[in-house]
Amino acid sequence: EVLQTLQQHLSAFDHIHTTTCLYALAKHRRTLPDAAAGSRSVASLMKRQSLYLESDRLDGRQLANTLWAAATLSEKLHLPLTMLDAATARVARRVNRLSHLDVANTLWSLATLRSVVQDAHLHTVRALACCNAMEDP
Repeated sequence: EVLQTLQQHLSAFDHIHTTTCLYALAKHRRTLPDAAAGSRSVASLMKRQSLYLESDRLDGRQLANTLWAAATLSEKLHLPLTMLDAATARVARRVNRLSHLDVANTLWSLATLRSVVQDAHLHTVRALACCNAMEDP
């Protein structure tokens, strides 16, 4: 169902739609066909999300959800490394504006993706997450 929606409507997707679609793919990963990894629609979705990342259109929640989807889908399909690096660098700059749930999901995602995400980004996000948690009453 998600793949069908993606095929039919990708050309109209903005940054919110692309993030939501990645999130939905991750939520339905158990029923995602193996062929999805090589599908033209999924490749186009990744390219579109990468463009939104490069143009800095995603907010903290969307970045956290993108990384969560990448980690959750890592056994089925791999998001491009440049996309992961861009999302990680941008979430590090926005970590003080993330909810506690977004911080937790981001840290879990980066720990899960540790083999592909640059260590420098991981240390930055961990340090900022600690600061964020200490600032809350």
